[in-house]
Amino acid sequence: MNKNEKPRPEIGKSFIELVTEGMYEDCRDIYREYIQNSADAIDKAEKLNLYDSKEKPRIEIIIDKENRKIIIEDNGSGIKSNDTQEVLLHTAKSNKEIGVEKGFRGIGKLHGLAYCDYLLFETSYKGEKEKTIMHWDSKKLKSILSNASKKEEAWEVIDKVTDFDFEVEKAEEHYFKVILENVTNDFLLEVENIKEYLSMVAPVPLPVGFSLKNDIYQFIKDNKYPLDEYIINLNNEQLFKAYTTTMYTYNEKGDRLRLKDKNGKDYEIFDIRTFEMKLPNSELLGWGWYGISEFPMQIPEKGNPARGLRLRKHNIQIGTENTLVSLHREDRGNFYFFGEIHAVHKDLIPNGRRDNFKTENETYKFFTKWLKNFFHNELYKIYYEASKIRNIKQREKELYDYGKKLNEGRFQSKEEKKKIEESFENKKKKVEQDKKEKEKIETKVKDSKDETSKVVGQIYERIFNDTDKRDETEKHVESLPEPGKKKPKYRAFEKFPFLERRERKLITLIYETIDKVLQKNMAENLKDKIDEEIESKYHVGGLK
Repeated sequence: MNKNEKPRPEIGKSFIELVTEGMYEDCRDIYREYIQNSADAIDKAEKLNLYDSKEKPRIEIIIDKENRKIIIEDNGSGIKSNDTQEVLLHTAKSNKEIGVEKGFRGIGKLHGLAYCDYLLFETSYKGEKEKTIMHWDSKKLKSILSNASKKEEAWEVIDKVTDFDFEVEKAEEHYFKVILENVTNDFLLEVENIKEYLSMVAPVPLPVGFSLKNDIYQFIKDNKYPLDEYIINLNNEQLFKAYTTTMYTYNEKGDRLRLKDKNGKDYEIFDIRTFEMKLPNSELLGWGWYGISEFPMQIPEKGNPARGLRLRKHNIQIGTENTLVSLHREDRGNFYFFGEIHAVHKDLIPNGRRDNFKTENETYKFFTKWLKNFFHNELYKIYYEASKIRNIKQREKELYDYGKKLNEGRFQSKEEKKKIEESFENKKKKVEQDKKEKEKIETKVKDSKDETSKVVGQIYERIFNDTDKRDETEKHVESLPEPGKKKPKYRAFEKFPFLERRERKLITLIYETIDKVLQKNMAENLKDKIDEEIESKYHVGGLK
C-alpha cells in the first residue's frame, strides 16, 4: 500500500461486546434504553397526528417470568418498511437530534443482546400493509465473540447473527416492539424490583396519592416548563413515581413501618420548594423542586426508593440517587431530601452511559457550579438550621419531663433523684440560653425575603407553633412545673409496704446497682420482673 494512501479502518467484533455488555453497569438499564426510544417514537407519532380520540399513546411492558420473556412495545410512529434494515442494522448511527430527542447514539437498542438468547425487533408504519421483524441470534453472537482465535470485523458478525422477515399487517397499525426470548438474567424478571427501578428512572407521572403534586404541576404550568410524561404499563399496571409524604423503614421482622424520630413523631414531608436555574444571559438551564420536612435524620435507603435529589433530562433519570452527592457540602446532604433537578438546556447532553452529562462544555460547568452553590448555601443551611431548632425544642421537652418527674416525687432511688435534680438544673440553664437563639431565629425569618429563611421559618413554625399536634403542656417553657418540696417516694417503699424497712432499703440498693450496669430498657424490664416475683411470693403478713 502506498504510504500516502489512507487505509480503511476496521472495527473489530469486540466493538459489539462493548456496546452490549460493557456499556452500562446496571442490567436494568435495558428498560430505560428501550423506553426512551419508545418515548421518541410517541413524540414523532404525535407530530404526525397519528392518534385519534380513542387511542392514547402508551408503552406496554410485559415480564413473563415463567417463560423467561420480556416484551416492550409502544404505539409510536414505527419505522417505514423501506427504512427498517438501514435503521435497525446500523449501530452507533442515528438521525435523531442531539440535545432535543431522548435517544440519539443508536446503540441502546443492542443492550438487550447481553441478557437473552434471542432478540427481536418488530415494527409497522401506519398506512403500510406490512410489518418487519428483525431477528438477532444473541446466543450465536456470544459464541462468536468468545472465540478469540478468529478475527472478524463487527459488520461480518452482525451479518451472521441477524435476519429479516416481512409479514402482512393491518394498514392502520403503527408500533415498535422489542422481544427478549429466553432471558438469561433472573434480575430482569423480578417484577417488583423492575417496578421500583422504573418508578424513579422512567418518564412517568407523579403518583395520585402524593398530596404535594398539584403544587409542582402548577409551578410547571405557570412557567411553561417542558415535562415529558408517558403512560407506561408494567404487566397491565400503570407506573408512577415513588414519591410519598411519609418516610418508611423496616423492623427486624421485615415489616414496613412509618419512620419516626426519637420522640415517636412521624417523619413527614409537609411542603415543597420550587426553583429555576438560568445562565447569566437569562437562558433557562433547568428547574427543580425538593421536599420540606423537619429533617430529623437522613432518609433511609431501605423502604424509600425516592430518597435523594435526582438529576433528570426529558424526565428520564440521569445516573442514580448518588449522582449529585459530590456537589453537596457533606455527602449525607443529598439524603436529607427528595426532589428533582430537571435539566432543560440543549447543551446539557447525557454521556454515553447516561450516568451524568458530557462535561466538556461551558454550559455544564455553569450548571454544576450553580447546583453546588445552591446545595451549599440553601440546602445545607436548611437542614442545619432545622437541626438547631429541633435541639432547642428537645431540650425544652426534656426540661419539662425532668420538672414533672421532680414534681411528682417518685423515684427508683436516692441516686436517681439526685441525677434528675442535676439534669433539671443543667437543662434549665441551656433552655435559658436557647431563648436568645430562638429570638435570633425568629427575627431572621420574620420579614426575610430570601427563600432559605422562608423555609427555615416554615420549619420553626411547625416545630414550635403547631399546637394541634402537640400536648398542651409542651407549648411554652414558662408552663414547665418547678420541682416541689414533697417528700420523695421511692419505688421499693411504695410497692412493698408489707416488707420491713431494712428489706426495702436492700431492694432499693439492688435497683440502684441494676441501673448502673444495664441499659435503661433492660434495667426496667429486670426491675419489673423482680417486682412481680416479690409480689407473687409475699403478701401483707409475710411469706405465702
